[in-house]
Amino acid sequence: MPVRLDKVPPLAPRPARPRIWLWLGLLLSGSLLGLGGTLLFGDETLHQKPGEFWGLALGIPILSWCVLGFGRMLFHMGEHAAADGWDEAREEVLIRKIRQGRRSQQVLGVCWYTALSAPGEPPAAQLDALLSATIALKSQPSRSDLTTFSHSRLSAGTDADLKRTLLRILAQVLSDLAPTLAR
Repeated sequence: MPVRLDKVPPLAPRPARPRIWLWLGLLLSGSLLGLGGTLLFGDETLHQKPGEFWGLALGIPILSWCVLGFGRMLFHMGEHAAADGWDEAREEVLIRKIRQGRRSQQVLGVCWYTALSAPGEPPAAQLDALLSATIALKSQPSRSDLTTFSHSRLSAGTDADLKRTLLRILAQVLSDLAPTLAR
């Protein structure tokens, strides 16, 4: 199953910060409306009591501005929390897909079959031959016709037939992989 890392959803867009000039303008306009409303609709006794007058004229607009600002701050923090949650879920999906892709690439077992190995030889002898830079190329006739080429080939042992040689090597590969796959 292929893993498509380009199909992982993008990062969540971050919410815009509240605009300070908008909120200062809202405070100023609310204060002016409160002052004008108190002057127009307030009775004569309200003009003689400065504490109540300023409490109504400026106190209510400032209090309502603070409540709106607190609500806006909570909304902004909620948007940030939602974006952070989306990004965490995205990161988990990305990690899960990367792990899924790596799982298919794990090496369960290794077997080498080269021209440097003779039938029945332990794998350490082949490793030593590979590390010592032993050359397996030699002039020998090809198996299909009698012309001579410089090439390497898996040793045929006593079998001269190509089909039997391939079946013997395939059986050896399967027997080497059987304990690994049984786990």
